[in-house]
This record gives sequence, structure tokens and C-alpha cells, in this order.
Amino acid sequence: MKYNPKQEILVQQVIKALGDCTEEEIAERLGHEPFNKLSEDLRVIDSKILHRIVMRWEKRKVITSHIYDGKRLYCLMSIPWLARLEMIHVESIPDEEAKHFLEELERQAKEISAYASKAPLYGQYITVEALFETVDPILGGDITDKERELSFPRNYDGELYIRPNWLNGYIRDNARLANLSNLHTYMRTTEGTFLKQPKTFITKQIRVKMGHVTYEAIPPKTQFKTIIQIPLSGYDGFNSLDAWVEKFFRKVEKAPLRGLGANSKVFDGKIKLVEIKEIN
Repeated sequence: MKYNPKQEILVQQVIKALGDCTEEEIAERLGHEPFNKLSEDLRVIDSKILHRIVMRWEKRKVITSHIYDGKRLYCLMSIPWLARLEMIHVESIPDEEAKHFLEELERQAKEISAYASKAPLYGQYITVEALFETVDPILGGDITDKERELSFPRNYDGELYIRPNWLNGYIRDNARLANLSNLHTYMRTTEGTFLKQPKTFITKQIRVKMGHVTYEAIPPKTQFKTIIQIPLSGYDGFNSLDAWVEKFFRKVEKAPLRGLGANSKVFDGKIKLVEIKEIN
């Protein structure tokens, strides 16, 4: 099949739109807006061709991948030239212009790769203490000895707490809102501890795949704190704590792709940042 540089750019545009994604999700997204408005000759990509494109640019350090839940997920590296992706209408640009874009992209990727071999690309970490407040009810999902009743997590002292995997999942899934690839690999949190142990409540029965269950939940306006490791290098435009607050935390809290807690789609599971400070 004839080499088509436009399809290579198109695949990169889809990956940027999706964030962490599988090859199957890339192919599926090509059939939805805005990509479904392109001609079939351009957007209908054979699975073998799609795989070759992804592998080619992973080899060139433009795409990176990791395994999550048994699936290989792909995302774009943080390369300045990729900011131009959103301005390219692949169907209207000449082939030569598409080739030039890819050549320059490869050149910049090599430069970044060479720099990364000398020093860590993601670094200059600061440790912060962040205070969050729940905006919606947060549901617990721990199994109990009562059928179809789920409880809120408790630690070994019997105190309620926010699981660190909840917070890390919140970071991972909402990184797409700020176009941050692989953020969950470079930003980590501790468990969330409540300023005051909240009074929980039991929800009405909620329909799930296995039938109906009730959840033990904490109410809105409950505050908890956590420790976060934040990199100040590696992501363009995120070189200060203020930048992280405005471009990530504030942006995510308005309408997160994933809320906090179990089955967050029921009440949204929104949280908001109240205070954040650097600690030693």
C-alpha cells in the first residue's frame, strides 16, 4: 500500500485527542467526530498499517506505551513540535508539507531523546501537601459481610481514609483534560487523611451490572489532605507550582473525566483544591 504521510499525522492527532489509548480505540475514534468528516481513503486505516504507524513512531520516541490492566496503551511524548497537530487539517495540506512536519518532528524527538539520555526528562520534583474538599458524595466500594452492601475504606485503626489508588486514578484519567501524557507515572500521591472523621451515610439502592447495591458514602464539604510529588520539568508550561494549580487542578475540578471513589459516575465524585503548599 502506498505510503501516506497524512495518515501518520492523523494517527498522532487521534492519540493526542484520546490520551492513553489502545490501537483498537484509535481505529474506533477515526469513525467519530471530528475525524469522520474526512474522506474514507484517509481515515479508514487497515489494522496492520495502523500498527506499523504506531510502532514506527514509538521507535522514534514520539509515541510511548505502557501496560495497564492487561492492555498496551499508547500516548504522545511531550515534544514542542506536537503542539502544531491541532492546527493541521490533514486532508487539505500537500503531501510535501505533511512530510516536512514529520521530518521536523523526528528531528526534535531525537534531540529530546539525546538530552534525556544525559539527564532525566521529568524531574525537579517538589513535595507538596494538598488540602481537598469533596464537592459531591464520594462512594466507598469495599466488600462487606452483607450481600450487596459496600462500605467506605478504613485503615488498620478503623479510620476512614481515601485510597491512594483512587487519587492516582483521578490523576491518570483526568490528565487528558490538560493534554498531559503518562502523568500518573510521574506524579504520585499518598493516601488521603481526613481533617475530621466524617459521618457517613448509606445511599439508596443503585443499579449496577450485578443488580442493585448500596454504598457507604461521605458527604460533600468533607476535607482531606494528601502528599503529592510534582515534577517541575518534563511538561511544557508546567514549570511552577502555580502553573500546576491553574492548568491542572483547577481545570480538572470543574468537570472531571473521572471523579473520586467507587462508581463515581453516580454522583460525579468531584473534589476541589482548597490549599496547596510546598513542604520539605
